[in-house]
Formats: sequence, structure tokens, C-alpha cells
Amino acid sequence: MIAQVFNLGAPPEGAAGPPPGAAQDAMKETRSADGCEGLYLLIGRDGEDGFAIVLWRDEAALNAMRKREEEHLVEIRKENPDLPEVPTPKLYDVISG
Repeated sequence: MIAQVFNLGAPPEGAAGPPPGAAQDAMKETRSADGCEGLYLLIGRDGEDGFAIVLWRDEAALNAMRKREEEHLVEIRKENPDLPEVPTPKLYDVISG
């Protein structure tokens, strides 16, 4: 299994709960993608940073969704221009679960 970890930076001022609109749609689509084993959105208790962790069954499943993830980020940015830039995610091998 592969963990794809996005560093989301700080959420916009006043944000509470899961992101609305395009971000919510992107998470729903990713969760339903073949080979997605889970998606977790984490926000620091101090509100200074956040992460999205997507667990993929294998490299093929991860690669099949990469182009669509890039499109999701464009859609989310159009809807939320104040969101910080999302850097390229890091990949990790999951060795225990």
C-alpha cells in the first residue's frame, strides 16, 4: 500500500469542518476511485497546518488518479483563491496498518 501525503498548509481564516464545494467533490471522487483504500483530512489543533492522506492499493491505482487530482486542485483553487498553494505530495510505503 502507498500513502500519498499532501501538505495543505493553514486553512483559510474562519474555516471549520470539511471544505465545501469542489474540495468535497474531489474527496468523494477520490474515495470512490478503484484502488483508493482511504482518504483522511487532518487539520492541526492550532490551525496552522493540515494534511490530506490518501491510501492507494498499489502504484497502478495511484497513477490512474494522478491527472484527475491535478484537475481537482485547479477546480478547488478557482473556487477558493485564498487557499495556500498545495505542493507536490510525498509518497510513503505503508509498512503497518
